[in-house]
Amino acid sequence: MNTGTMVSRDAMEPSQRGAVERHEHINDSNKRALMADLKRVVVDAEQVIKEAAGCSVEGFAMLRTRFESKLVEARAKIDRTRAAVVGKARHATDVTHAYVKDNPWKTVGAFAAAGVILGILLRRWPAHSDVGVPTE
Repeated sequence: MNTGTMVSRDAMEPSQRGAVERHEHINDSNKRALMADLKRVVVDAEQVIKEAAGCSVEGFAMLRTRFESKLVEARAKIDRTRAAVVGKARHATDVTHAYVKDNPWKTVGAFAAAGVILGILLRRWPAHSDVGVPTE
């Protein structure tokens, strides 16, 4: 799961967990749809290039118009997918905010534990006193 939150699924309420799982499923289907659309655009572009090789000026203009319409369709689909992703990210942010607001002590504990772990790791980091110090 990658919703941009630091809250594990186990710590979430069942309704929040279900919402996250639904959004993950929607996200996967949007990725598949976007990839299919992009593959279709590439196939259409290859077809236009093949057809353009032996075309007259009028035929080339017709192919260019057809290709431009396919690009407009692809851009519209990408914009719709982007809007859906932004909506999901906003929802994930709202769910995280609600969780933190409803469970402040769990959140404080999680961040305190992360701070302790980070402190231990940084303390063990080898100190190089000669790094960055100019010698005379």
